[in-house]
Formats: sequence, structure tokens, C-alpha cells
Amino acid sequence: LSISRPNCTLVSVSVHHCRKVQAFFFTVSSSVAMIMQQALAERGLSLSEKKTAVYKVSEGFSFAGMHYRKENGYVYATPSRAAVERFSFKLTQTITDFKGTQTALIKKLNRQIGGWANHFRIGDSEAVFRELDVHIGSQLLQKCFALHPNWSREAVNRRYWYLLPDGRRCFSLPDDRTVRVHFLSDFVTYRHNRVNVFINPYIDTDYFAG
Repeated sequence: LSISRPNCTLVSVSVHHCRKVQAFFFTVSSSVAMIMQQALAERGLSLSEKKTAVYKVSEGFSFAGMHYRKENGYVYATPSRAAVERFSFKLTQTITDFKGTQTALIKKLNRQIGGWANHFRIGDSEAVFRELDVHIGSQLLQKCFALHPNWSREAVNRRYWYLLPDGRRCFSLPDDRTVRVHFLSDFVTYRHNRVNVFINPYIDTDYFAG
């Protein structure tokens, strides 16, 4: 993006534009923020004063449910702590307040888990997914103890948990172990590849086809 003003040196700005829902962010040096505002105004656009802030990428910032932080030349994108806490609270409520059958609980949890994991699987989410798996298991265990206060831990494990070949225990039906709560950590995550800004969309069609 090149911006010029009368009696002003031409300013070339390297802009990284990330579009998310109806929002976006630019990463530029703070010295050109005013020039960018003027350029946007000429196009009938403006930056919201309430929603606009300047951060150092090395210190990290949160945007649209994701937290971005640059370290060793790489920008890490992880689910923001606020997004994780909101989802953890939702899962806790679902498990604690549920009054139906075990099958219905498993199906409801899997819908929530699948939706959240698919939304946040683009990025560096593996550690957060494992953290949430532990949280779900803990809440389910507490739910079982609340339902069977006189049962031992071994009895609860035999009734509600199934030991997978990899050593993990999953919450499942006792008569059909294929009906179980999904692990977020089983969802495949993807990282954004660095975009080649020198590619021509009309000539290098193979790049965009891939």
C-alpha cells in the first residue's frame, strides 16, 4: 500500500490484512497510523475509536477469539484465554445441569466440542485442546460421583470410562464403547502458511489452486 500527501514523502506500508467475520486488523508501524486513517477516510471508511488499539506483536494481543504473539520470527495464533474460559464454563454448565440419559449427554457434548474445535483448529491450538480435554474429563468425573456418591472410583471407571489402546480413558456407554465423548486433541489442526505476496493471481494459477 503506497500513500502520498501534498508536500509529503511517499510512504510505502507493508500491510498484513486478516479478515475475520466483519472485522480486520492491520500490522503496521505506529508512525503511519494517522496516514492510514486519512487514506481510509478518502474511501468512506473509518477506524472505530472504541475498537482500535495499538499493540506490540511481540507482547501479544487478542482479536476475534484468537491471541496473536510473535516469537522468533513466527506469529503464533492460539485461542484467547477469554474464549477458552467461556467455553470451559459452557461445558461445565452442560455437564452439571444435564438431566437426560448418558447417550443424550454424549451427543450434546460432541456437538459443542466439534463446533468449537472446528472453529479454532486453524492455528496453534494443540495445547489448548489438551487442556480442555482434561477439563471435560474432570467435570464428567465429578458428575458421576454426584450421581453415585457411594461408589468407589474403580466402580465409576468400570461403568463410565473405557481405556483406549493409547492409554487415554474416554467417557462412553458401557454396552457400546463406540458411543463416547470426543477428544478435542483428536481434531487435526492446521497452521497458516506464509503468503507469497509476489504471486500473480492471473498467471500463477497453480499457487491458488493448491
